[in-house]
Amino acid sequence: MAGYKTEKGSKVEGLGGNLKYFKTEFVKKSVNRDELKIRVARECTEMLCLREGIFDELASSDDYRIFRQNDRLMAVYYSIERAALKSLKKELDKLDGEKLLYCFTLDPLGLDKDDFSMWSGVRLDPIPQKILDIYQEIYEY
Repeated sequence: MAGYKTEKGSKVEGLGGNLKYFKTEFVKKSVNRDELKIRVARECTEMLCLREGIFDELASSDDYRIFRQNDRLMAVYYSIERAALKSLKKELDKLDGEKLLYCFTLDPLGLDKDDFSMWSGVRLDPIPQKILDIYQEIYEY
């Protein structure tokens, strides 16, 4: 991608581009199913980045991560507690662009949209239950 030199020392121009790759592994089984779901949700962040085509990390905390690609922003919120949502909202409010929030929930039916009524300009999606379902199917937790 960046070019190289031949054995004779002549330079060959690169073709450009970029490459991202991901390593996969199973999340270790735990006695508590809810804890396992949270750990799987944290590990699926890169899959969400790939799904949305948003890769450049802007901010990170124990409770959330924020990514940007051009004019698109994606935040992923992991905590069951809602305390850090205020901090995440402040961070997103400072940024311009199309905004998407993936939020972890234990409820397979989704999120309570009333909790996010003040989040203008942010598309809200639960961390896909389908990912958790597939993981359960494969790993039989």
